[in-house]
Amino acid sequence: MKKKFCFAVAATAIASFSTIADDSINFHAYGMVAGNFEQDLGKPKNLALHMDPTGPNQDPRGKMGELGNNYWHDYFVSLAINKRWDDTVDPGQWADFTYEVVGYGDKGVETAQMYVQFGGLDFMPQDTKLWAGRRYTGERIGILAYNIREVNVDSGVGYLGKNVDITIGYNQIDWSSENAIEAAEGSRNLLDVAYRLGNYEFGGTYVHELDDPIRNNPRDAFSVFGKYTFGSYFGLLDGQSVIEAQAGRGVIAQYLNTNRISALSEEKDISMRLSMFGTVYDYRGLSIESALIYEYTDRDEDANRMTYIRDTGYGGIGEYGSATETGIFAAVNVKQPLTNNISLHYEAVVNNTTNKDGRDGATGTMYKLAFGPAIQLKATRWAAPVTDITVSYVGGEQELTNLDTKSEWVFGYRAQIWF
Repeated sequence: MKKKFCFAVAATAIASFSTIADDSINFHAYGMVAGNFEQDLGKPKNLALHMDPTGPNQDPRGKMGELGNNYWHDYFVSLAINKRWDDTVDPGQWADFTYEVVGYGDKGVETAQMYVQFGGLDFMPQDTKLWAGRRYTGERIGILAYNIREVNVDSGVGYLGKNVDITIGYNQIDWSSENAIEAAEGSRNLLDVAYRLGNYEFGGTYVHELDDPIRNNPRDAFSVFGKYTFGSYFGLLDGQSVIEAQAGRGVIAQYLNTNRISALSEEKDISMRLSMFGTVYDYRGLSIESALIYEYTDRDEDANRMTYIRDTGYGGIGEYGSATETGIFAAVNVKQPLTNNISLHYEAVVNNTTNKDGRDGATGTMYKLAFGPAIQLKATRWAAPVTDITVSYVGGEQELTNLDTKSEWVFGYRAQIWF
């Protein structure tokens, strides 16, 4: 009933938008639908860097690229409305309100964000903001669909300054499904701080569980990060790029600097991640995106660890262990315009993992090669809408891919819009 109500509100707002719109109201959207025309049963949701059985919708924590990697009827839509008030009382003072509703491939609909912001108030420094509500933000490696930072709060307050950002918030209990009690994550408080100095940025994330629905043993986790942003592709070509290091205690690598601990982490776990990623805007007519990640998780072997989570039909992995896990993930995507409306897309991704999910001996390599044309109104990286038709060759160790064959060819498509 709640999901139907959210959808009805969004639909009503969209239908009446043209009658209420003025310069102070903005409407934004992103939509993606993809598939490969094959059965869902017995297949993973995607070829993933990590599955997330303890998270809402059991989405992957990072994917083996987006192109040609849609084993299920992959679907996501986000609709957001922003209302702004400028100079209503005193010049320079303003406020705005953002509401966002999202939909998923399982036909679920939910409110993602709803928050208010204030700026230009007389007690605040110039170019700073205060906000309150439900707000999600973070940092994503696009080519791998990997959120390496998530400053997400279901309810909270924050300060956004020229050099410092502070978030204090609360997150409600997360259930991976109505029938998977063992995959629940307790409610928790979050404190996230980031400081910027030129091209450098440093920060930390502290997560404190308020309850633990599984074992009644609330935990704490702390992560730190440091990064450098280039105004070019690593000083070599026109583009942009980032080098970022992260480390934490009480959390495995895929949840570093997020609002998550998950049922899979223990307080003495130690993890780290080193990421290098960026985009070349134009090299001899080609646009190129790349990423290289190294991850390390040292699990506490003496902890009373969760070792089995029931697979509820989402392609998640049920068994987990205490072994030290490492992963090296590399990806490159190339877009080559052919005509004004058609371009060719190429993507290669490789994943070498030791002791996947802490399972001793679950070691090997998985890979994906994808190729296909894209149709757009203008064959450039940022022009929407865009539809890809892809052929992919995927394979590797089955303990990593979760496929029922060593390798296979996949034919699929993906359509995206944003504005």
